[in-house]
Amino acid sequence: MRRQTTKFLLILLLSFSGIAFADLKVICKPLKAKEHEKNIILPGVDQPRTTVIYFIQNIAKQSLWLDHPVQRRSASAGWSSYVQPGMWSALLVNRKDFAISCAEIQPGKVDYLHCEKVISICSPEKLAVDSKRKGSYWLTENKSWDDLLKALEKRGVKKT
Repeated sequence: MRRQTTKFLLILLLSFSGIAFADLKVICKPLKAKEHEKNIILPGVDQPRTTVIYFIQNIAKQSLWLDHPVQRRSASAGWSSYVQPGMWSALLVNRKDFAISCAEIQPGKVDYLHCEKVISICSPEKLAVDSKRKGSYWLTENKSWDDLLKALEKRGVKKT
């Protein structure tokens, strides 16, 4: 009997470990971002030393490359993010008016798309990132909704 109880508790513990954050209801308000040419401009932050998290979903039928266009090309190295249809990415931003471009890349050509037609963006409520994390970068990329939440928990994002 004791062995069965121990086994049951172990299975119960394993089944709940790592999914506690994902099971919490995350409220994510749809964001109507500004548009500039084909890009979307995320509002970002108003206060210095603060951050905001955005969830971005590919709502197109094709895979997309999301990028942060900048004046100096070398400054955007490493910004491109590949997102398959229906998948999500999470972006941490610590500046105001953060631009995102959307493109479909095919052999020999890049088609820049109107972001408002191929991605949806929301800003989750009551989520905070570890205060030691600074900057603007992808927290997690190209994940299903449940996997996105699990990955965020591993990266130190917490419910407030």
